[in-house]
Amino acid sequence: MFLVELIGAETVRTFFEKHVIDYHDMQMDFEGRKRETKGSDDQIPFKLPDSLRQLWERAEDKEIDDILEEKEGFGEIEYMTGRLFLEAKIIHRFFQETIDGLLKYINEEVFSEMSNISVNSIILLGEFAESNYVMQYVSESLRSLHIPVVRPQLPELVVLNGAVLFGQTEKIVTSIILRHSYGIAMTTEFVQNKHKEDEKYELDNMIMANNVFRKHATIGQTVPINEWTSSKEYYPENERDRKTTFFIFTSDSVDPVHTTEKGCKYIGQVGVDFGYNSDSTMRKAVKVEFKFGATELKVRAVTSTSSKQHVSYFNLQ
Repeated sequence: MFLVELIGAETVRTFFEKHVIDYHDMQMDFEGRKRETKGSDDQIPFKLPDSLRQLWERAEDKEIDDILEEKEGFGEIEYMTGRLFLEAKIIHRFFQETIDGLLKYINEEVFSEMSNISVNSIILLGEFAESNYVMQYVSESLRSLHIPVVRPQLPELVVLNGAVLFGQTEKIVTSIILRHSYGIAMTTEFVQNKHKEDEKYELDNMIMANNVFRKHATIGQTVPINEWTSSKEYYPENERDRKTTFFIFTSDSVDPVHTTEKGCKYIGQVGVDFGYNSDSTMRKAVKVEFKFGATELKVRAVTSTSSKQHVSYFNLQ
């Protein structure tokens, strides 16, 4: 934290414990001023409560002006009329790590060769987008892509309004773009040069591959909200099995091969009971379908012998 580095952890801790109202008042002023920065030549005033100034001077055994004169690595700092004046380039450091991560995601994920997303403009939302510096930096960094970067008048309020609207009418969201691939772990016949050797095993004189990722939906795919999609059938290894379990996984890859590889994550399971009274003349099979909501994933498994449904719910990853 900037204040801890500038003033000292012990002084800030004492200030927080003994002057809570001043602390929160200063924090609100700091956040607001931080978002106002634009040009690197600007000087930004931040409120320094008198209670904190006195604690700081007591801890350093010096006047505030003498303390600031000796500070290095913070640029030119001045104290006037209850405020610290900091160079804007110092404030810009607070944003840089997040901005770099945002631009890395845009360039590597949104505009990657494997992405099927068509982008006409980029909209910055939320409290972070209120910063003029962030808006300017992102716009200039993406200028070569010829894609406009825009923001609404009240970017922080847009997030709140969107949450309220969604809570009142979920149908305002009709589709989502998946952040991961989704699938089920299964066993299948071993394929040389495709499946891993350490996943190979023998079953009834057949060479099989274990922990195979059978994909139901792909990262970057646009899927409709609250519709059952990607129906696939599965068969138990043994017809005498009365129960079976499906293990649900996500992956950061477009075409994962095994659920044990890097980027795969187990998110839950669906248990299926064929029952005692199922039709013995039919081959046992289970149809598995996915339903993606705005915040929730449903997985439904339907048995062929009794049409019994088993549904499990998961948080959308």
